[in-house]
Amino acid sequence: MNDSKQVESLWHLVRRTGMSDLLKGLNLLSYFFILKALEERSFQLGLRDTIFLGQEAAACHWNVIKELARVDGEHCARHLRDNVGPWLRSLDPGSCLDDASPVFAQLLPQLIARIMAEIDILCEGSRAPREAFEAIERYAEREGAFQPRAGQIMTPPHIASLMADLLRPQPGEKSLDMSCGTGNLLVASYQSLQRFLDTTPHLLADGRYRGPVPFPPDPPLIGVDYNPQMIPPCYAHLLLCGIERPQIRCSDALSRSFYRHMTETAPDQVDIILANPPFGGYLDGPDLSEPLQKVGTVDTELLFVELALLLLRKEGRAAFLLPEGMLRNPSRAASALRRKLLQENQVNAVIAFPAGMFLPQASVKTSLVMMTRGGQTRKEILFYEVREDGFVLDHQRREKPGQTDLWDVRFLYAAHAGQSAPVPGVFSQDDWNQYTSTAASQYVLPRIEERGAEAIVAGFDCTEAWEEHAWFVAPEDIAPPAYSLCASTYRPAPVADHFPLKTRARGKRA
Repeated sequence: MNDSKQVESLWHLVRRTGMSDLLKGLNLLSYFFILKALEERSFQLGLRDTIFLGQEAAACHWNVIKELARVDGEHCARHLRDNVGPWLRSLDPGSCLDDASPVFAQLLPQLIARIMAEIDILCEGSRAPREAFEAIERYAEREGAFQPRAGQIMTPPHIASLMADLLRPQPGEKSLDMSCGTGNLLVASYQSLQRFLDTTPHLLADGRYRGPVPFPPDPPLIGVDYNPQMIPPCYAHLLLCGIERPQIRCSDALSRSFYRHMTETAPDQVDIILANPPFGGYLDGPDLSEPLQKVGTVDTELLFVELALLLLRKEGRAAFLLPEGMLRNPSRAASALRRKLLQENQVNAVIAFPAGMFLPQASVKTSLVMMTRGGQTRKEILFYEVREDGFVLDHQRREKPGQTDLWDVRFLYAAHAGQSAPVPGVFSQDDWNQYTSTAASQYVLPRIEERGAEAIVAGFDCTEAWEEHAWFVAPEDIAPPAYSLCASTYRPAPVADHFPLKTRARGKRA
């Protein structure tokens, strides 16, 4: 049975527990995968493992629970509720682990052994328990677990990876996602840090990283979401990445209590913000924090950007995934925010994505805005119009390995920002210097190899760009009062003898 069939089989068992609500089912599976993650860590640590020391803790080990479920489902159901749940709570008090017991109480005793067996089979078929859990999340998303109208639009993993790679998290830097959902952006931040510390990174065609953890776990990652049902999946996702105690909490990021908490506990300490704000999300006006009440808007995406500017330290970096309408909306609040981004901060790049990036959740057209807090935008702004992202732009979103502009975005942005090459070992320093001097007229395309079920990056080809895919705009050319940041506003006139992107010939290998 392939992974997709195995995932469907597991979800069939979840539905048999009476959980027809997919998000509640994902919560239930999240707690099972939290136990699976603790087992995985125990195997890796061996004699250094201290979590399962003592008789009570040892009885909470995955294999012990699974055997008990096989022998006596009723006894196992009581054990999960009365012993395993409280034990989990003791590992991280105040987190979503506090709610494990009531979730386990919803299980049908006769299904516990079968659910655990299906999870084991899925993990054996996948490369790691984390990938098995991600397959479960993708199924839930595809089947409509989330509510786009309420702002629950998950960031696609390959776009989350791009955002994190452009921000380049450094060891010790604190990353924040104020609408974390299932944790794709935080996971991407963690993996990007791993990738840049690995001299020979193993990269998938979509940009994600596969490789060892080259530094101690638990980088400072903070995630919050207003929906309590999002917290367990996000917590499990990060735990499965190797983070010992994920800092994931339920809170309304726009509320007074959250703003007070952040300014008291982390004043001027947030280095990086990754944001896919809820588009048109629900807003509790009376509880809006005082600085945000002065903005004069109820548009949640505007308020999230305003909040990010308040929480970032000076020279802190942010990546905002925003609806294109916000970048050209002539409303007073939107125009004022764009003016603030340009005149009181540094806008580095605007990357326009094609419609369909969020299918099957939503068809909204979005752009990625890269900025640095403080100062003023004096350098030319990079505008890039993505046409291909490595997936078919329909409701199925089937992979098209190698047919993507996202690697070119990484290289061009690095050159524009004065950074080193985004993939170690691709260029010598002399070749990188030469590339950066002509980056806007070059195009970087990945060479893809199939290895088992994975498409990996085996190298890159650097060719002459046969069409206008990126352009630079001086900040003084972005006119008031609208201060539009929409890429199409500044697209150069087409050149008659240019050819489509797909006809580019392969050239110099990098």
